[in-house]
Amino acid sequence: MKLKEKIHRYFGVLRGVKLPWLIILCSFAVSIASMSTELQVATLTAGIIDASQSAINASELVNYISVAAISAALSIASNYFTRRMEETINLRVRTKLWTKIMHLPSFYYDEDSGDQLVSRVTSDAEAPSSLFSMAVSFVVCIVTSMQAFVQLYSYNTMLANYSLIIIPLTLIICVVYGKLTFRLGVFGTVTTASSLGYLAERVRSFRLIKSSLAEKAEAVRGNKTFKRMYLADFLSWLLVAGYSLASSLFSIMFIVIIFVIGGRLVTTGELTIGDLTSFYMITGIVSLQLMQFFMNVGSVSGTFGTMKKIAQIMDTDSEPDGGEPVPEVCADIEFDNVSFAYAGRQDVIKNLSVKIPMGKVTAVIGGNGAGKSTLFKLLLRLYEPKSGEIRFGGDGIGKYSLTDWRDRFAVVSQRNPLIGGTVRENIAYGLDREVSDEELAETARRANCYDCITAKPGGFDEDVGLGGSNFSGGQGQCISIARAMLRNADYLLLDEATSNLDVVSEAEVTGAMDELMRDKTTIMIAHNYAATRNADYIIVMKDGAVEAAGTPDELLKTNEYYRMFVKTL
Repeated sequence: MKLKEKIHRYFGVLRGVKLPWLIILCSFAVSIASMSTELQVATLTAGIIDASQSAINASELVNYISVAAISAALSIASNYFTRRMEETINLRVRTKLWTKIMHLPSFYYDEDSGDQLVSRVTSDAEAPSSLFSMAVSFVVCIVTSMQAFVQLYSYNTMLANYSLIIIPLTLIICVVYGKLTFRLGVFGTVTTASSLGYLAERVRSFRLIKSSLAEKAEAVRGNKTFKRMYLADFLSWLLVAGYSLASSLFSIMFIVIIFVIGGRLVTTGELTIGDLTSFYMITGIVSLQLMQFFMNVGSVSGTFGTMKKIAQIMDTDSEPDGGEPVPEVCADIEFDNVSFAYAGRQDVIKNLSVKIPMGKVTAVIGGNGAGKSTLFKLLLRLYEPKSGEIRFGGDGIGKYSLTDWRDRFAVVSQRNPLIGGTVRENIAYGLDREVSDEELAETARRANCYDCITAKPGGFDEDVGLGGSNFSGGQGQCISIARAMLRNADYLLLDEATSNLDVVSEAEVTGAMDELMRDKTTIMIAHNYAATRNADYIIVMKDGAVEAAGTPDELLKTNEYYRMFVKTL
């Protein structure tokens, strides 16, 4: 890929982002003004020093103090506008990126872990603002250097020529440092990420470790992990120490050059002590600007690498949401020779043909890997079939608006039934209307969770905790059932909603589900016979296909798996 194409792609991250141009321009202007006044302070220092050898000039002193105060104020303002620019760009990039992530197709979440996506929208999203900061640094460096060398040459041409040595020396030091920083940064990031991932996994698996008598083996692996972390940390420290040493040696050498040559010029009367001091201050300012700039240049490759990661997300097509509204009628849903495979895997749904009858309770059963959950995902259009077609009332569902289609469904799942926030927010989650306290209370009563909610100090405003940790599994399921009730969708998807519950909790949840399913077309994934006691129709799946389908009475006579399933009661 050519450089122009790379830049176009990477900066494509900013397409659609409203940049704070006023703040950006203020950052440029104030930063330049700040450095200009700092140079002026250095120049005025010469007059103060030289004047102090005879008599202090009050006007010069006042002028110096005034300019120094202005310089300090501009420095604060420069830091403010630069930080304001960075955080504003960060905010807008994160907002755009998060919105994009929310609209990515489901397969993207299969390919990218949650931790990686969080990293993209937090630390990685700061890359664009870093480039703008580098741009400010570049312009300030150029303008400051030009102003500085004009002033230096006004003092003494020969000394100014010698001072030019700071440019190649600074360039060499900072380019080398920048490359090493990038390589060690990548090494440190990879090492830290893999180490933390290993440690987190082992902590979660401590029961398996103990039951397998693997403590010693894991202690050895942990020691190796910590050694890698030590190496990464030590190399980072060594790099900082090396840079500090190089900078110190550079400063010492530069001081020797300036003051040896400048000292001779002072003795010959070609330069005053004040001019020499001012000369040194100005060269120090230029040197600092150059070092900052070249260090930024050294990290550009890393910044572009980060922006590439963001660009990959932004370049991914969002879920298409065009199409016709779904007719306001209930109809059968039919799978017609549908096949589907996840990326890089074999088909998990194979030539599946089955009809889900309208107004009935349909239970989908089968062993692990039979394709039950995938069938639900296809129903919700989280994925599209590889071949075949899903029809609603005889028409392919692909013709309908995605948002409109999903709005016809309510889902209750055993996995993560609650999301961080209050009980009120959880029950009303996804609704685009206000829910009154009376409606909320009535829905909670129907879902068998009113008592457990009102028993909490905050009632409906109680925080459910991370992952619903402030409520039991059964209580969380009842709250999620209340959410489905409030949604009042025509079709219900129940994904093993009563699994992993004790007997008492399962009874409470089952009662709530009975209320929920009234007058609804229900499709449920069931793990035992008790969950299917109200089913009108049974679909038995095996290896991604329909092994049998029919009423419970029919399958009792014809299907061995269903007869075994009934015995789980």
